[in-house]
Amino acid sequence: MLVQDNSFLLKSLISQLSDVDARSPASLTGNVGDNFLGLRALRELKMITGEFKYGKITDPLGFLLTSAVHILLNKTRRDVLQFHLIRVTNR
Repeated sequence: MLVQDNSFLLKSLISQLSDVDARSPASLTGNVGDNFLGLRALRELKMITGEFKYGKITDPLGFLLTSAVHILLNKTRRDVLQFHLIRVTNR
């Protein structure tokens, strides 16, 4: 996935998540597979919390998510990442 595509995906997921109301992947718009990749990236950046399960299949970045529930956004980390994502997409 290209850097710019990835930043759009992360921005889309961030805009759909809340630090108050937990979400699940089924309630998110977009391609389910891409959303799982984005959620994995947000979790690695410590931007979200929830219950995550990984499968046995890997890609170059590690194990792929198979499920996620009770996803909450870490508001402090969100504000920092959004600043950086805006810089990347405006180049």
